[in-house]
Amino acid sequence: MRKFHLLLTLLCCFSATSLMAQVEEEDEDDNPSARIMFEKLQMQDPALGKVPWDRMRSASEQTARAKQAAAGRVASLAWSERGPNGDFSRINGNSRPNDDQTSGRIRAVMVDLQDATHKTVFAGSVAGGLWKTTDITAFPATWTLVNDELSNLAIGAICQDPRPGLQQVMYMCTGESYFNADAVRGVGVFKSTDGGVNWNFLPSTSTFLNGTRILCDNAGNVYVGTRGSGLQRSTDGGATWTNIMPTGLGNDVADLEISNTGRLHVTTGIFSTSGYRFTDAPSSVSAGTWTSATAAFTTLTREQN
Repeated sequence: MRKFHLLLTLLCCFSATSLMAQVEEEDEDDNPSARIMFEKLQMQDPALGKVPWDRMRSASEQTARAKQAAAGRVASLAWSERGPNGDFSRINGNSRPNDDQTSGRIRAVMVDLQDATHKTVFAGSVAGGLWKTTDITAFPATWTLVNDELSNLAIGAICQDPRPGLQQVMYMCTGESYFNADAVRGVGVFKSTDGGVNWNFLPSTSTFLNGTRILCDNAGNVYVGTRGSGLQRSTDGGATWTNIMPTGLGNDVADLEISNTGRLHVTTGIFSTSGYRFTDAPSSVSAGTWTSATAAFTTLTREQN
């Protein structure tokens, strides 16, 4: 039977080719019958020897629905710029409405848990410092530069203690970790205990020069992913740190996430082979006790995050 279907397919292809040659030869005289037959041979099911019009109609309807749905998705993804924009005129760089200066490329964004309306947002730039707005829904949003006198303004990531009563505690790591020509090296981690108003450098993090991710779990533990210094954990508010980088995955953390179950996920590899591990005991996991995925994780070289 399979040989029969293959023979039918070959015959259809041969017939279509022959008809196409005929159409091309008779193009000057126009041959509508040959063209119709050619289109029919293109659309017909070789096993049936005819065009399955019910399937054609169904496919056409599905295509129309897919186009309509895609149009809706595109429309829902219309973007409006929210900043951060400065209150001074642009000297150089990309122009913006009212000729404002912007913070530059953004790698860190955090919605403030202390704001029940979820309108207060912090944004960290790769070289322009930390910014804040109290109404991200406004257009244009009003942004305030939190502090442009910190020892380092290359904000890589920011997080907040999620525990009720302790959400005024925040951390941010510094440094752009992709070694591009204009990258600014970081100096470590900063901490705020007053909801982001004031920030203090943690001397214990002075070797964490290229921070990629920073997280705080429901127990108040802090995790910092770096390029070159591995994955660091602090259980005492940033006073001391332990390197818990999974064994065999190098020292470059590409991404770090905590799920709603408390599971900590880490992916590694920046311009190098990718890797993945997870743990359900992030507060006590050591370098050799992480769990590998049951399904193979990609080993493709990760070029950027």
